[in-house]
Amino acid sequence: MARHITELEIESFRGVKELKLKDLGDINIFVGDNNSGKTSVLEAIQILCDPSEFNIMQVARQRDKYKSTSSFGLSLFDLFLYLFNGLSDMKENNQYRMALSAVIHDEVLKAKVEGILVDVLIEGKQVSGNNAESGTIENHGLIEMQEEVKTFVGSIKTILPEFDQVSVFNGKEREENIEINRYTKQIRSSKDKSVIKVKSIQVIDHVVDNAFDELIKNRKIKEKTLTLLKDFEPGITDLRYINDDGRFVPVVESELPDYLPLSMYGDGMKKALTILNALVSAENGIVIIDEFETAIHTTAMENVFRFMITVAKELNVQLFLTTHSIEAVDKVLTSAGADVDNIRVITLKKDQKTGKTLSRNLIGSEVQQDRDAFDFEVRV
Repeated sequence: MARHITELEIESFRGVKELKLKDLGDINIFVGDNNSGKTSVLEAIQILCDPSEFNIMQVARQRDKYKSTSSFGLSLFDLFLYLFNGLSDMKENNQYRMALSAVIHDEVLKAKVEGILVDVLIEGKQVSGNNAESGTIENHGLIEMQEEVKTFVGSIKTILPEFDQVSVFNGKEREENIEINRYTKQIRSSKDKSVIKVKSIQVIDHVVDNAFDELIKNRKIKEKTLTLLKDFEPGITDLRYINDDGRFVPVVESELPDYLPLSMYGDGMKKALTILNALVSAENGIVIIDEFETAIHTTAMENVFRFMITVAKELNVQLFLTTHSIEAVDKVLTSAGADVDNIRVITLKKDQKTGKTLSRNLIGSEVQQDRDAFDFEVRV
């Protein structure tokens, strides 16, 4: 199976402080109480795989990205600041810092963002306008004359590993200046390649994303997927897009006389398709799934998870998952079969005295044995 990242260290990021993880597996399931840092660890991995300003801002927006208009939610500037650990302390000292590192393919990758807040005088004409180029993150603002604005001024420093497949990095250090305030209009996409391919699935992505745009390109996996989907709807025969007045609509073909739009099916089937689509998109890379069991009924879990593990193995994809469900953990362990020792169940817990994030890392078979013998609770 795939073990691209073997070690991860978070010195400071969001609510996570001084967390060190070693001996990561092909499949890594993060469990723990609310606010223990599970989602933050996934986001740290996303940033390390592509430590560019554009990707950091994308990660900053993830938890707020389904707000329908700019009238709701936080500004891009505020979302960026919340990436930093101990925000109140940083505000007091005006020293903002996040530091991440990982071992990827036996090479060390480091990413550090540092900066301060300063008052910058901004002219109205600098922030006016509503048009943005494609491939940018937008955050429009408008002032009429002049205004002193709190602005983050700093840098992104990275030490990038030397891989044959991404030799553009050549194992060298790189520094990128960053400046952002509440009137920042757009962050241009980086032209550099990511260190390793990564695909992230947020909790409700299956509701809004294209569920099988990549999946249907792989005939072998598509055929296996159709077999899996019969657990949800026995009469399913094909997945495809149809042209409906210029719009390409994902539909499910079945034994019924008419196509049925995918949107008409339940969330469980859409979640299964979203997971499989991500695996195909991230071949030879990493798939990150926050609350991976969401929307999948317990009766379908074992089949879905078994197929997820099989496809990940076939496509050389490493999995990083979070869950609150002990039943989901049990189902993954059962579904893994002979590959159970490639699984790690990692419990996160915050030390209330020191603020550090503690971890316990158990091999899949250890968890399975303790669960069977003692009904061992791994989530605390």
